[in-house]
Amino acid sequence: MNTIRGFTVLELIVVVAILAVLLSMGVPAMISQINKSRLKGAVEAGYSHLQLAKSEAILRNKKMNINIKKGDNWCLGMTDQNRTCDCTAAVTSTNACVVDGSLRVVKGVDYPNVTLRSNLGTGSTFNFTFDDIRGMPQSGNTFVNGTMTYVNPDNLYISVVMSRLGMVRVCSNPNHSNPQGVHGYPKDCTVAP
Repeated sequence: MNTIRGFTVLELIVVVAILAVLLSMGVPAMISQINKSRLKGAVEAGYSHLQLAKSEAILRNKKMNINIKKGDNWCLGMTDQNRTCDCTAAVTSTNACVVDGSLRVVKGVDYPNVTLRSNLGTGSTFNFTFDDIRGMPQSGNTFVNGTMTYVNPDNLYISVVMSRLGMVRVCSNPNHSNPQGVHGYPKDCTVAP
């Protein structure tokens, strides 16, 4: 007796339906995880950039100028030159954010769908310096403090908080869509003096 081995069309349809249901549940979770990873990457890059600028100011005994551009096309740059810089400028530009001739910029384009909001300054850009003695942030003759908040499409918020004393730290802002904040970051986002 000859028996033909294989799947019937009905069995194939059932397997495809089960796979479709499983994938429809898994894909949104995977996209959410990718968005969270991009958010964390942007925050860590911004935090590290500010810490480096502060450390270099003290180490070199030279002011480090910082440029922040807020919004969807955000960027954060620093320069050791005695001038403000533009984090959107190319390395060959006279107002590029360079340190020792190398471009020092973190760009939002490297972290898709992450937006930068900030209470530093009133416009879309803000410039300040880390002073060369204590690494304290100042704009003109005024010491500044503030928050740079990174937001992803899932409405998760992680902030980089900077105090007038130059302390830079990361925290997660709990909100209505995520009351626990983002795992791995403290919830307290108050700005110390």
